[in-house]
Amino acid sequence: MTNASIIFNRSQYLLRAGKIRSTGRTFEAVDGEGNTIIMQEPEQIHTFATWKALGYFVRKGEKAVDSFSIWKYTTRRNPDQTEEEAQEEGQGRCFLKYSHFFAAHQVERIA
Repeated sequence: MTNASIIFNRSQYLLRAGKIRSTGRTFEAVDGEGNTIIMQEPEQIHTFATWKALGYFVRKGEKAVDSFSIWKYTTRRNPDQTEEEAQEEGQGRCFLKYSHFFAAHQVERIA
């Protein structure tokens, strides 16, 4: 399972549980039995670092809406090797990392 699918499935669960809001948009999905269902689109959830990289900051005092494990990808390289060379040689690895997620209503754009 990819990080995108892990986060999407968890955000659907959080929407049904009432912990995050909906964007107001809907989309069609097909369930396991082949039936087409209409689902609400949940608001975005990201880690603190991802929100920061997107140009947002988490408001002071906000608590994470959820915490769960996602894949963390790393590359091991020699000190004299560049990042691209390490990736080409396939010296990367991945592991599950427990992360805390914040919802879009908990962040503000950096001025």
